[in-house]
Amino acid sequence: MQTIQIVGYLGRDAEIRSFTGNDNSEQKVLTFSVGVTRRYKDKEQTTWYYCTRSYREGGKLAEWLTKGRRVLVRGELTAKVYVPDNKEAQVSLSVACDKIFFLDNKQQEQPTSEAIPTVPADLENKLLNDLSQNYNSDADDLPF
Repeated sequence: MQTIQIVGYLGRDAEIRSFTGNDNSEQKVLTFSVGVTRRYKDKEQTTWYYCTRSYREGGKLAEWLTKGRRVLVRGELTAKVYVPDNKEAQVSLSVACDKIFFLDNKQQEQPTSEAIPTVPADLENKLLNDLSQNYNSDADDLPF
């Protein structure tokens, strides 16, 4: 299993999608996209991740996962290569989320009275420092 942690911004509001499971029962899944922007030298590149979470586990998350929110997402990474008609091959990155942390504090704007799971500032800084230590953004070190 390939586990990944990403910090980025939600590109759209979360959606609840339904499908028929293997046992012919209706299953629901929470879907959303997270954009991670990397900056190096004078360039900027955004990588989009298609994220999913079981709706049963998602519960009220659909209300909180709104466009523009800053999140840290952890889960299993899947990459799929596809070729659109008459175009170059492209890669689709998906994350089956097991953890979602909110890195901004928009609790007062939410329609629910339940507490939104946010990361305390000191833990957020530690997580971001750990991530940045494992990632060197010097463009000269890029393998391509």
